[in-house]
Formats: sequence, structure tokens, C-alpha cells
Amino acid sequence: MIISPKYKFIFLKTHKVAGSSVEKVLLKKISDDEDLVFGGMQSEDMPPINVNKNIDHDPIKTAKQIIKKRHLGNLRDYFKLTIERNPWDKTVSAYHWMKYWFPTEERFTQGFENFIFHKKLPYCKDWEAYTKNNIPQVDFIMQFDNLNNDMKKAMKILQIVYNDDLLSTCLKSNIRPGNRQYRDYYSTQSRKYIQKLYRYPIEYFSYTF
Repeated sequence: MIISPKYKFIFLKTHKVAGSSVEKVLLKKISDDEDLVFGGMQSEDMPPINVNKNIDHDPIKTAKQIIKKRHLGNLRDYFKLTIERNPWDKTVSAYHWMKYWFPTEERFTQGFENFIFHKKLPYCKDWEAYTKNNIPQVDFIMQFDNLNNDMKKAMKILQIVYNDDLLSTCLKSNIRPGNRQYRDYYSTQSRKYIQKLYRYPIEYFSYTF
């Protein structure tokens, strides 16, 4: 999460959408904002800024609390943006990321289907982080598959110079092996299960398998 009182925006970081790369770009652009709040990035050994605990993937209500506590204006005055991704693709990315960090954990040693149907749900609670009653509470939701172009649109709104910086900023990359398509990972059962888990974002964004 990034809160920039000077540039009046909030970036809500979601999972497996190049959020860390976006944060790195944004932090460079707003380095002159002395009051900025940064949620931290453990995987890059970057500590939080102007907040006393890691709030890397916290929901919008955390941003509201921080703004109120630090007297940084009102939530409604900030341009709020986040990123979303096709859930079937996101789930494959999450599988490889967690398997990379926990290679011996039983959840990952028995393959993708075991990960999907494990007692620990393969679900990233991003939809709940930026919605209320299944209605988005942000102003702009960038799409992972169109991220650079959507970033251009967001930076234009914020009046921040942007020169395709994301194309040369790749954190947490090369974790997912090969060129295998996400559809190749799924059985009929696992495809339907992810569709059920991610029902609301799939319906809202009209994602297809």
C-alpha cells in the first residue's frame, strides 16, 4: 500500500499482479512527498515508511484509518487505484510463488491439484480488500494483462510523468517456469472450483477461462 498526501492517491496492493513493481515505480515518482505512507515490501527487504507495522496488502479500510489518524485529509479526496487479474491465471502464479518460498511444504509437494483442493484455500482476498458489499470502493482498477497502458492512464490522471517505467521494472519475476499457459494446469474440477471461489470478480470483470 502507498498513500501519497502530496499527490493525493492511494495504491492498494493486491496479490500476484506485479504490485511490487508498480510500487517501486511509484515510490521513485513521489520521493519528494515527505508524508507518504508505504506499507513495506518484505520480499525486497523494504521496511514500511511512516507506519509502525507492515501493511503491504492491507484493505482500503486501513488506508482510511491511517489518513484519519495522521490528519492527512479525507479518503474521498484521494484517487484510489489497484490492480486485478484473471483468477485462474492469478492462482497459478500464486502456486508457483508460494512453492518457491515453501518447497517442502505438503501443500505444494503433491502438485497443482493438491494445492487447489488443500484445506488451506488457494484464494487471495483481494476482492474484499477494495470492495464493500461487492461494490468497488476505488476509482480505477488496472488490469494485469494491460498493466502498462493502464498505468499510463493512471499517471496521466495524477499528473505524474510516466515513460513506460514498468517495462524496465520487474520484481519477483522468473518464478513461474517455462511458457506453459495457465489453462494447462487445470482439470474440469479445479477450473470450476476457482470459478466458485472467485465468483464475484469473475462476474464483475467478465473474466473467462
